[in-house]
Amino acid sequence: MRGLASLILTVVLLLPFSTYSFAAKKVALVVGNDSYVNVPKLAKAQNDADSISNKLKELGFQVHLHKDLNRRGFNQKLQSFLSSLQAGDEALFFFAGHGVEIRGQNYLLPTDIPNAEPGQESFVKSEAIGVNYILNEIGRRKVRMTLLILDACRNNPFQKSGTRSLGRTRGLGTMEAPPEGTFILYSAGFGQSALDRLSDSDPHPNSVFTRTLVPLLSKPGLKLSDTARQVRRKVMKLASTVSHEQRPAYYDEVLGDFYFTPPAVGFSEVSKPENIVQKQPGVNVQGGGTCGVWPQIATSATYAQVEAFLAECKSGIYSTLAKARLTELKGKQPNKVLALLPPIVKNPKKVSKNATAIFTRAWNIFNGKNGETKDQYKAVRLYKQAVSLGHKSALVNLGYSLENGFGIVKDVAEAAQMYKRAAELGEAQGMTNLGYMYENGKGIKRDLKEAAKWYKKSALAGNFNGMTNYGYMNETGRGMPVNFNEAVKWYRKGADGGIARAKNNLAYMYLYGRGVKKSERTAWSLYKAAADQGFANSNYMLGYMRLLGKGVKRNDKKAAKWVLIALKGKHQFAVKEMTTNSAGWSLTFRKELQRLMAKEGYYNGALDGKFGSGTYNAIRSVAGQ
Repeated sequence: MRGLASLILTVVLLLPFSTYSFAAKKVALVVGNDSYVNVPKLAKAQNDADSISNKLKELGFQVHLHKDLNRRGFNQKLQSFLSSLQAGDEALFFFAGHGVEIRGQNYLLPTDIPNAEPGQESFVKSEAIGVNYILNEIGRRKVRMTLLILDACRNNPFQKSGTRSLGRTRGLGTMEAPPEGTFILYSAGFGQSALDRLSDSDPHPNSVFTRTLVPLLSKPGLKLSDTARQVRRKVMKLASTVSHEQRPAYYDEVLGDFYFTPPAVGFSEVSKPENIVQKQPGVNVQGGGTCGVWPQIATSATYAQVEAFLAECKSGIYSTLAKARLTELKGKQPNKVLALLPPIVKNPKKVSKNATAIFTRAWNIFNGKNGETKDQYKAVRLYKQAVSLGHKSALVNLGYSLENGFGIVKDVAEAAQMYKRAAELGEAQGMTNLGYMYENGKGIKRDLKEAAKWYKKSALAGNFNGMTNYGYMNETGRGMPVNFNEAVKWYRKGADGGIARAKNNLAYMYLYGRGVKKSERTAWSLYKAAADQGFANSNYMLGYMRLLGKGVKRNDKKAAKWVLIALKGKHQFAVKEMTTNSAGWSLTFRKELQRLMAKEGYYNGALDGKFGSGTYNAIRSVAGQ
């Protein structure tokens, strides 16, 4: 099986993803806790909850608003909120109140949280609400997007004068990488405290963070990440007027664009109308934008013209109509590649030596290997010949060429059909690739159950990529119930087959004790093995574990080395973390990262650990941006 895999042009499948589109409904849980019984009371958390709630209702959210929740009430309202969620929804959770970081995890405090002394961390954790628990529970509902907004970065309520505190002295702590489809916005940077007010005479009813956030939610066309950046700039400016450092932090794992208030229908200028649509009499292309052309071309546009129109106009009523027209036109188009292929025997006793020779030569030509000149167009013609002679793996590679436009006109829908044909003929990599297309809605209607089914078939057929992907479906509950034990089983098989991502994902299970006994040392070893294969996320996690001393002795300078390698691997989360949340990493780490970048010629500024535009530009340069 591994020998066969060396010939197949494997589609490398990273963590599965899906593009963003509008969800079935938008649901929010908003909590404001002021009246704490055993720790210091707050003054504006309820006001913040009211303001956020009112704004979200204006924006079409179904809002569950609750104030001064004790532990029992918090759990009850959280469960009610979770019960209202359905697959495909957008879920938002806002909390204003006390929070605390304990041993690398963040916890939100109900109003009846007991006062506690250092050494009673486990007791406090059992009485509080874990942020990771909320994330995991929302994720189990298979929502399209999860948005957490936490105005809980105040001073530690358990801190006592003259003694060490229970948990982090101020604010909340940095988190592990959140799940895909998650956006988390904090009112302050890690280890910073958030201001309730600018001074004792400040009349504003809201905290500095919330008063800044609410107006931005109504701004048309402001993307979620841009909203977070504007909040950060405005809060920093306000806080600096009273000599306070408050820099809101955020994690962004949302793919695609999300708007609280969508942009107006597009007004993009048609720079090359001959490449999009022909100008029609009476149409003001310059002023009305490409979208305004639709009524004039609705019945006459070719398939290519409708595709070009949708590339410019991605939203609005005309976009919806154009998509319907595209579907209609697609049904009338010939199946270009499949129509040229003769039927092949489902279970041939033996593929001819000639077919194998043609397939092998096609692979060499496609990749420019073994003395062949690279020529993808010629390779595609040879793949077609191999398919006609019964070579199933050639179907997979032909699908890959169609999916990416290598040596043939790109046609993702056609690629999905090629993978489907290969899968139905028993080709294991074809099963894996078909599962990927179903999972992400590429060229075929998105169907997580079908994706899980084909990943399982592929795994049982011995495909290591299929094993890894099937493990991920079990871990995340995509198309099936969550089953950590099964996830670990298949990750382990994928790892034994040499798949770096399987090792990375298995390391995560050991790091947090999911489906296996928690072992940070084992997690470190697995991340190291995946990193040695060039898996960028594992390099980042090695830096994260070095910084916190998880599974290995803490060493901030070595942590910087691993993060630099992740940046070189173009790991986008590492770029975001270093350019948006660097305050959560130690000063020693930041200085060392600057030194390493300077040593390699990316950075020429001061080695002071202060990250500004020069450091950020260097980080992006390292990542090839």
